[in-house]
Amino acid sequence: MKKLVIGDSYNFNFKFSENDQKLYRELSGDNNYLHFKEFKLKNKKQKPILYGLLLSSMYSKAIGNYIPGPGSIIMSANIRYHNYAYTNLEYSLKVNVLHISEGLGIIKLFSKITRDDELISSAEFEVTKAQ
Repeated sequence: MKKLVIGDSYNFNFKFSENDQKLYRELSGDNNYLHFKEFKLKNKKQKPILYGLLLSSMYSKAIGNYIPGPGSIIMSANIRYHNYAYTNLEYSLKVNVLHISEGLGIIKLFSKITRDDELISSAEFEVTKAQ
């Protein structure tokens, strides 16, 4: 396996179905109506929004499978949500290596999720690898 260097990146596309949203609701027990029926926000009708942590599960997928990959352990995460996400739309995730501290065994990552050119979520992670 190739050794990681600062600037390495990986990206992939994904989408969640209404069934994924339903399964997450059942698994998490989060019954907030904003996730399964239309609502009004500032007098504007909104369709149900995707669970933020369901969306963020794609960060885990990226870290655990691609960069740094298998054996990765997330030590800290700072996740921000900039815009709503919805089911049945395609999103793109990109993860970048920002810093590598070989002495401490910590890798700092920056990742973002976009839809077209719209920023949906961004996150910074500190990750280590199992021995």
